[in-house]
Amino acid sequence: MEFKIDRPTANLEVSRSSYNVPLFQINLKGIFRGLKEAATLLHNNGRVISFYASVTRLMLPTYGVYSATKAAVEQLKWVFAKEIAARGLTVNSFSSEPTNTDLFLDCKVVQCPNHYN
Repeated sequence: MEFKIDRPTANLEVSRSSYNVPLFQINLKGIFRGLKEAATLLHNNGRVISFYASVTRLMLPTYGVYSATKAAVEQLKWVFAKEIAARGLTVNSFSSEPTNTDLFLDCKVVQCPNHYN
């Protein structure tokens, strides 16, 4: 199944489920499935490396739902790390600098240009 994010950001006041469902499907459900599979496939003393989004700390207007999905991913990572620790498995994650994509340039820079210069 393919999901497309037609409108990645909107004020919570005008946000619609049709905007948000793809965000949850892509940003949260995929990571959930990946961690679930990792728990069953990894050998003891293995490693999980994950990425997370720096957007959760920026509190950008119109990014409430998007940031919430990314924050949920961070929480899954922390809980997963505790759940698999007894097997000697560790979870490491990191965030990169923002990437100059159309989403980034069209939605974020206009709202908060000083964050990205």
